[in-house]
Amino acid sequence: MLYIMNIGVVKRRLIFMLLMLTAVVVSAQNISVASFQLLENDLAANTTGTMELDQNGKVAALIKVVTTEQGFVFDGGMVGIVKTKQGVGEVWVYVPQGIKRLTIQHPQLGVLRNYDIPISIEGARTYEMVLTSGRVETIVTHAINKQFVVFNVKPIDAVIELGDEVLTVDSEGYATKSMPYGTYDYRITRANYHTTAGKVTVNAQGKSEVNVTLRPNFGWMRFEGDSRYHGAHIYIDNERVGQLPLTTGNIKSGEHRVKIVKSMYKAHEQQVIVADDETTEVNVQLVPNFATVTLTTDKDSEIWVDGERKAKGQWAGTLELGDYTVEVKKESHRTSSEIIQIKTIGERTIELKSPMPIYASLEISSTPLRATIYIDGVEVGETPLIKSDVLVGSHRITFKKEGYKDVEKTVVVEENTENKISVNLTKIHEDVPVNKSSDKVVTQPAKSKTPAPINPQKDETPKKKAEFGCVLGVDAGYTNYGFNYGGEFGLIIGRVSLTAGVKNHMMGKYVLCDNDIDGSNEEEHSVELARFSAKLGVTLGRRFQVIPQVGVLMGPSCLKGKEYVMNELSAWDGVSDQHGKVLANKDYTTMNGNIMKFANTKCRLVAGARIGYQFAFGLGLHVTPEYVIGEGVAVNAGVSMKF
Repeated sequence: MLYIMNIGVVKRRLIFMLLMLTAVVVSAQNISVASFQLLENDLAANTTGTMELDQNGKVAALIKVVTTEQGFVFDGGMVGIVKTKQGVGEVWVYVPQGIKRLTIQHPQLGVLRNYDIPISIEGARTYEMVLTSGRVETIVTHAINKQFVVFNVKPIDAVIELGDEVLTVDSEGYATKSMPYGTYDYRITRANYHTTAGKVTVNAQGKSEVNVTLRPNFGWMRFEGDSRYHGAHIYIDNERVGQLPLTTGNIKSGEHRVKIVKSMYKAHEQQVIVADDETTEVNVQLVPNFATVTLTTDKDSEIWVDGERKAKGQWAGTLELGDYTVEVKKESHRTSSEIIQIKTIGERTIELKSPMPIYASLEISSTPLRATIYIDGVEVGETPLIKSDVLVGSHRITFKKEGYKDVEKTVVVEENTENKISVNLTKIHEDVPVNKSSDKVVTQPAKSKTPAPINPQKDETPKKKAEFGCVLGVDAGYTNYGFNYGGEFGLIIGRVSLTAGVKNHMMGKYVLCDNDIDGSNEEEHSVELARFSAKLGVTLGRRFQVIPQVGVLMGPSCLKGKEYVMNELSAWDGVSDQHGKVLANKDYTTMNGNIMKFANTKCRLVAGARIGYQFAFGLGLHVTPEYVIGEGVAVNAGVSMKF
């Protein structure tokens, strides 16, 4: 309603000013909404620093109310208003998702009650409401009708909102503000605590004090159990939080799903309710899911369970309920395999089938004949001989005949193959040649020479010179930091190998947003850090090689600046000359931690083994499992060329 100031009114106002030293002139009309729309490209509602959460922990919607007036109060009815902020030329009103009506009030301009919002309100989206209203003009004279409001809050880092203003809290939890007489809304919030809201009245009776201790909306869980359950993995709401025994950190109040998993026991699940500021005790009881099993076979055979060697002759241990593949292995025998089923807990003894021997034929001959044959020290007959019950594999064959030197040979007997061995025996004594000066042939034994002892294990091949060469290779693999790739150069001196190399470690990716108008262009960039290595090893084998290695890994510490890329660029203000910014809504905490750990480590010890095969033409394939002290297991594989 518009007031027209006539002469009488002016006189009355002049008299009132003399008495009260204050006058207010108001011209107003009804509040109305000129337009309401979704701001498609405005990300304020979903950007760190301007984003707010509603009472349910969800990202609130933001309505930017465009008006030149101040003092508006907004009411969302039963769903409520999350927060309001007074800006220049507009008021930011945070509302819950799905709000349908909004009441707008002003002390001088009146009320726009239950305004029906024309579009659906979604969380984390920004909208614009343009208001048309009357104009309020205030003329302040010498009267000071103000008083202090004093807040004292715990915890001391809580956020105090008085009306549209956020107050500064000191180190003791106090905040003050002088306010004109009237009644004001206040709201006190802190993460993981229940929000407290209310009203405070400012009048001439003295300062108003508000003392608030926020009630935490979190508690804790303490897991205890028998020592045999220790080490069990504990999951809360499908997230692994640690191992038994355990006292958790802060957990939001309410009902949570707990799961406890340990090998050899059935998984246990239950619902646990966490109360505000209380520790909930959970006594863990697990049901066994295993049997004590004894497996037996002949004393010379090996027992393997699901591809893992257990023992020789007999093995006793625990197995979870289920099916297992059990093998019995023995040299020169056919492996015996069977499936055993463990269905109930308790003790069980199982007699395993012995492996069947694999026989082949061996044809043995000598010159001269009728030499006595010994196979692995056991006499089996005289030459010539065909023996059809010889176990496959390597055997030591000895030939003995009176007047001849003993001969010992090694033969490898193979299945489904014609195996033969034949030797020429040498006499111990030789006849003296005929004396040409006499008509008689004189025969006499030659001087006996002591025969050299036979050493079947002695290698009569001439010794080779020490091998010398160099190796150039590339490989790739995986560590606890992630994927890596690189190359190495090595020297070979006899059986000793010296290698030096460098690898790039892929620490992760960050998302860069171009410095354009709407900020919609994004691209991924990788963080790669280099590390050098030097290793010393000993080569075992020729074609198939195993090279135990020890060495050091070295990385430069100057790479600490990578943390700046992730943390500082995310605070880009949109005005500077930077070409882009790291998106603030991405979580780079783990990657930053890995980068800092990697870059701060100047030297690491490493031990492992390089396992590979060297082809005749110089090309080699290899795989290298290693253990890096202080970091964990790393595995690399690649190819190399030997020169």
